[in-house]
Amino acid sequence: MSYIERDIITPIIEFLKTCPFLEKYNIDMSEIDIGKFKDKTKPSSMLEYTGSPQVQFQTDITGNARITRQANYQLYLLKRGNDNLYRKDITLFIDNFEQWIDYCQVRGTTPKIGSKNFKEIMKAENGMFFDDIPTGEGGFMQLNQYMIQLSILYMTEIKITDLQ
Repeated sequence: MSYIERDIITPIIEFLKTCPFLEKYNIDMSEIDIGKFKDKTKPSSMLEYTGSPQVQFQTDITGNARITRQANYQLYLLKRGNDNLYRKDITLFIDNFEQWIDYCQVRGTTPKIGSKNFKEIMKAENGMFFDDIPTGEGGFMQLNQYMIQLSILYMTEIKITDLQ
């Protein structure tokens, strides 16, 4: 049996779209761009994969392996507004979003990307203002870019019989 490719980005995107208070805070995740904003002139969201370092590698006496990795992502949000009301709104969203991820983690509703037999840990943290985005001539600071770090600690299992 050879390596079987898997899609880890789609389940994460579909999960993010289920956040129950996106509309309340006017967060548009209807189409989440991957790796780069398609259009930086309007409010939108983008998910960037930033690597999946190996955290641990274990083998048992039969040669089976368990590999723990941490998949890392940055979720970027473009939002209109430069006054405190808008900044307060996005701050409330980020805080509640991070807590919602914890809530889903406890309930077991976060996306599963590793081997099904092992518990995974998804975290959202360090949400913050990231950058001002110019939006055309004289439109500097009409959009603000925010970032939330997402990570999933997961394990894959490779059985020696899979390698034959």
